[in-house]
Amino acid sequence: MAINRDDLIQKVLAGQGQYSGHVPPAYGQWPLSQTDLRNTYQKYNLPAAQALMKAAGFSSGFPATMHVVGTVATFTQIAQLLQSYVKQIGIDLTLQAEDGATFSKAYGTGNFDWLLNQRGIRGDVHGFVSEFNPGTSPNYNLWFNGYKNIEMWRLVGNGQITLDPQKRLPIYTKLQQILLTELLEIPLMVPYKYQVVSRRLKNMYVAYSDFNTGLRTAYVE
Repeated sequence: MAINRDDLIQKVLAGQGQYSGHVPPAYGQWPLSQTDLRNTYQKYNLPAAQALMKAAGFSSGFPATMHVVGTVATFTQIAQLLQSYVKQIGIDLTLQAEDGATFSKAYGTGNFDWLLNQRGIRGDVHGFVSEFNPGTSPNYNLWFNGYKNIEMWRLVGNGQITLDPQKRLPIYTKLQQILLTELLEIPLMVPYKYQVVSRRLKNMYVAYSDFNTGLRTAYVE
């Protein structure tokens, strides 16, 4: 509630982005709507965030450290803004900027308080939530400290073995709603993607994966 995503999108992406849940927008039928994210699950509400801190017994806040890849300017910008947001609810966040190898070590061992990361494309919707199944994810206990949620585990498992897309849809919808309430991870935003091409180029499209698969069928008049 203390994270102002509109401010993030304006300052880091020059307004060219959207809110994102665990499944990013534009990934077919699977993501939660922008309306649900903005008005319910990711609504900026600083007084409510401050009240939650007080109710949890942290009126004076607490210190934390966040690992950031310091060689990527966008990550540094995001981290600094996050630092300023959580300061308003008393969290003293130290940014630990480091090279990719050091960052990857912390990521792989679970040796961090907070860690700012990005996600690439997944071939199936399950790829965006697979780490929330302790039975199949080697990182689950490293990252989530043995957190237990049987409903979440069932949804992750059932989604993976259900083949009918229409039967899978409510599974992943409910799963995302749980994840955006429990907040083992906190999704932030995604940038828009653009390609500038000549009018003579036909049949080209912007590939979500960044792999330029549109070139397979593109042609020039």
